[in-house]
Amino acid sequence: MYTSVTVGSAGSPQGSNQECTFILGVAWGVLEQILDRQFRGVQTELVLRGGTHNIFKFTPMK
Repeated sequence: MYTSVTVGSAGSPQGSNQECTFILGVAWGVLEQILDRQFRGVQTELVLRGGTHNIFKFTPMK
């Protein structure tokens, strides 16, 4: 999942270690409810750390 602006990073300075845990959690929960599967979710890139997007990766659990 790619996002460019999230509530979690609002007001944080560039270079901040602030992760978008709120958006990660919301997307994770919605994905699991819709697909009726469990996933492992991680944030792999942050706009505040120079990325072009906040990137969240969800991997299905077996």
